[in-house]
Amino acid sequence: MSTGKAICLYLNQGTLKSVLDTFEDLYPVLDENADIDEDDRVTEEEKKVVSSTMKLIYTSIGVLGTFISMVVLSFILLPIVLILYIYFTTGNFEHENVILEHSFLATMVVKKDFNKSAMYSIFWLKLSGITMDLLDTKKPFNYFATYYLYYFNCLFLFSHVAGEVNFMIDAINNGKSVIDVAHLLPLNAITFLSIAKSCFLFFNQGVLKSILDRLEEYHPSTEDADKPNDREQKLVAKSVKTIVFSTYTLGLIVSIMIMTFFIIPIAIMAHSYLTSGEIKYITPFLVKYFFNIDNTFNWAVIYIHHIWTTLVVCGNVYGADILILLFCCYIKMHFELIGKRFEGVINDDSLETTQKNIRKLIMRHQSILNLVEAMDVLFSKATLIQCVISSIMICFCLFTATFTESTLNLITFALFLFMILVEMMMLCYFGDMLISASTEFGDDVYRCAWYNAHPSIMKDLIFILQRSQTPCKITALGFADLRLMTFTSILSSSWSYYALIRTMYE
Repeated sequence: MSTGKAICLYLNQGTLKSVLDTFEDLYPVLDENADIDEDDRVTEEEKKVVSSTMKLIYTSIGVLGTFISMVVLSFILLPIVLILYIYFTTGNFEHENVILEHSFLATMVVKKDFNKSAMYSIFWLKLSGITMDLLDTKKPFNYFATYYLYYFNCLFLFSHVAGEVNFMIDAINNGKSVIDVAHLLPLNAITFLSIAKSCFLFFNQGVLKSILDRLEEYHPSTEDADKPNDREQKLVAKSVKTIVFSTYTLGLIVSIMIMTFFIIPIAIMAHSYLTSGEIKYITPFLVKYFFNIDNTFNWAVIYIHHIWTTLVVCGNVYGADILILLFCCYIKMHFELIGKRFEGVINDDSLETTQKNIRKLIMRHQSILNLVEAMDVLFSKATLIQCVISSIMICFCLFTATFTESTLNLITFALFLFMILVEMMMLCYFGDMLISASTEFGDDVYRCAWYNAHPSIMKDLIFILQRSQTPCKITALGFADLRLMTFTSILSSSWSYYALIRTMYE
């Protein structure tokens, strides 16, 4: 198709040029000082029509060019991402169906469903330098990734933040508009959020690995001695599909956001070169360093620096978020599985057998409760920071998208705002799922044939019912719970901040 279009245009260049020249001759002259007849001057209404037409054309070109550039960049970056993925998962660069066949964690050989749903999160965390001692440190790169990659990435992030802060200070001193300053705040905020999230995970890798190992151990499998029945298998399959779908959805949004930030500067530079013949060096983010970037080498170095910084930020945020979704989804599944088994625990078996089965379920329930407590320790501080920073990012993304005069900035920050909203909504939704599952567990226990049970068993059931009245949840360091109500509170706060800043600006 592309060849056919090119041939048709090539063989009809004269016609194409005449059409372009005719459009150029017919284009209205908007300059009021131009030397033309009064009858040829455009009115205000005609100027509005011309302006709206040009905006539509530029917007269409920008949108279409963005999507085409995304496709091109995807084909370019996909092999590199696959190579990195293969190396982290296998330690070599072979590629014989690695994604589908090879296990991502050495300990997850039997639990393939859990393995597949967790591998993307752990891959991004490994890229950030959070390896949880899963790599063979005898290999040079694995040794570097285990002990030094995280600090190397932090150095990149802090140097990037320093450049943005320097640009912000320079913009304020030179009297630039508020929009230029507000443009940087969401980007600085998400960089700080990524550092905070990765910091808590990096210094608690032992806790993180123990949670993963415990969930892998508890994950139902048909190869276990205690095989799940058909009803339980459907419940497990539903949970796996939920987390895989959520991982792909959030990953797709993050990937589009990354490509948008990288493609737009190159597209602007290409347009400037084709129209004026001069190269105007533009970087994805507004930064100011101690050296000049108005030459190809310095620009290329800074561009690569921005690319790697963005990948690290997304790895920190995306990897940590998927871990929260993963833990909440599977712990919810375990509450439901234990609850379903409690429903049929009282039957025609002997008293000793029934007590043994109940004791086993109680121990599993207590283990799941311990996992939730470990999760809260691992994520509570980062959750508090995310709730605060999300309000700031939503506020300034709205502000920038509202008052910017650039269509490209409007598209970029609209996508950025959409990513923040989806990310926060998914975290709160899965946190709400965990709270609901932990409290509904008591209903499953109550549905068992407790009225036929021995008095000693009834006492155990009463203690379980009392414990189920206290919901299991991830907190924002005790200030708030990760649930949908918190999401609405964040939206309300963000809108209040936005209304205040807009009133002050206007």
